[in-house]
Amino acid sequence: APRAHKVYLSPEVNASVFYDLSLLNLVVPSKKNLTIGLGLVNVLTLGELKAVLAHEFGHFGQRSMAVGRWVYISQQIAGHIVARRDILDKFLRQLSRLDLRVAWIGWLLSLTVWSIRSLMEILFRGVVLAQRALSREMEYQADLVAVSLTGSDALIHALHRLGAADDAWSRAVAFANGELAAKR
Repeated sequence: APRAHKVYLSPEVNASVFYDLSLLNLVVPSKKNLTIGLGLVNVLTLGELKAVLAHEFGHFGQRSMAVGRWVYISQQIAGHIVARRDILDKFLRQLSRLDLRVAWIGWLLSLTVWSIRSLMEILFRGVVLAQRALSREMEYQADLVAVSLTGSDALIHALHRLGAADDAWSRAVAFANGELAAKR
């Protein structure tokens, strides 16, 4: 697997691969970064930590993450078109409320915009389904890398421990926030 561009430490019970996205990344591939949670390091045995890191490095070797950035950006664009209401919608509403001789233009344009948004919503749902399928496949392949390097027991035990550790982390953060709110 290629090396991580940057390695970040966090206090959380998690490890992840991420990359920064911008419009430039549509042309130039972004570099992959690794986050390692210290809560994760503190709760796992060395073998389990190796399994989790092998899983994350399995993501580094995946070429499908390049497709992921296209899917992510297309999701953002489609979501914006489908869900956002802006000045065009306000203009069409006002136009539709004018005199009947002019209002029909607003109705026709509103129908056209609604049709385009409906089509985009159908396409958006297809993109979301494809992204979910790709994500599942990427996780499966990363799991295969981890299992081939460390065996299945280490990864299974790590996943089992992480549930309890994540719950403990969430409770600790909630308690600290409560104490902070009470100015203690």
